[in-house]
Amino acid sequence: MFAEIVASAHDPASTRRIEQALADIPEAIEAYQVSGSYDFLVRFLVPDMEFWTNLADELADGELKIETVRTVAVMRRIKGWVGVPLGAT
Repeated sequence: MFAEIVASAHDPASTRRIEQALADIPEAIEAYQVSGSYDFLVRFLVPDMEFWTNLADELADGELKIETVRTVAVMRRIKGWVGVPLGAT
């Protein structure tokens, strides 16, 4: 599962709270602060949609100042990380 997260506040303290909350969630296996139409891109590994729904609801409950959590479900993996390509160094 990927989530595009939009923060409702962009001050440093609010950003740090979101970053810390994501770091503390075991199911958040990768997290990036990004530019563009959302603020964070997070990859979650969850057992089922019910678990994800509850987790997404917790993220958006208002305490973290998260405006939107957009879900992108992974249907099928096309290519995964295989390491740095030779010659890219």
